[in-house]
Amino acid sequence: MGANVKGTSAKTDVPYLPNKSECVPVLEAVRISCDLFTA
Repeated sequence: MGANVKGTSAKTDVPYLPNKSECVPVLEAVRISCDLFTA
């Protein structure tokens, strides 16, 4: 997961998937999980 957190900042800045928008309001832990799913 550490490797993913490294690019979380850049990925979160890019609205490539609508699913990401739903992950924004949720907790950080869940957001990272979403990042893995959208990755």
